[in-house]
Amino acid sequence: MINKFFLFSISIIFVFIACNSQSKQQKSQCESSIKSVRVLYFNNIFETSIAIPCNYLLKNAVSQKYNPNDNMGIIDTLITDCEVIKKIEKGIELIANNDNDTYSEDARMHVIIMYENNQTVEFCITGYYAQNMLKSGILQSNSKELLYLLKHYSGYYLWIPSTDLKYMKELNDSIR
Repeated sequence: MINKFFLFSISIIFVFIACNSQSKQQKSQCESSIKSVRVLYFNNIFETSIAIPCNYLLKNAVSQKYNPNDNMGIIDTLITDCEVIKKIEKGIELIANNDNDTYSEDARMHVIIMYENNQTVEFCITGYYAQNMLKSGILQSNSKELLYLLKHYSGYYLWIPSTDLKYMKELNDSIR
């Protein structure tokens, strides 16, 4: 009886060690400086009489969490998939400051990029169709690909009526 218990215990320890070392290898295999991407967004398209500041989403993520009874709220997602993070990292490399265009300051999404060194970079996605991207308050250009990745992998498009999807320029690219 003691031998069976001993063998069972040893087997459990080996399984634990094997699983633990495998998860460490998988984590280190992701060749990205980004650890995770947090995306907060309203689950609907709506008009406002007063512009919503970007920090509103983060401050109210808990108190205004999605409520199925009124079908409105803030969705809070965390992207940790290595392949998706690599795509987002490439998308970030493509964007550039754009001082020439105007934009609506009415926030629809708040994105927090958490890097492996624990630094963060925040993006605010504004406009009726969440079409403008601001990094540190500065409008960005060449952001269609990054907008698509953030909206797609956070589940944003699933909440938008199909009649409104045609107005989202990042979906009209020939790439998709």
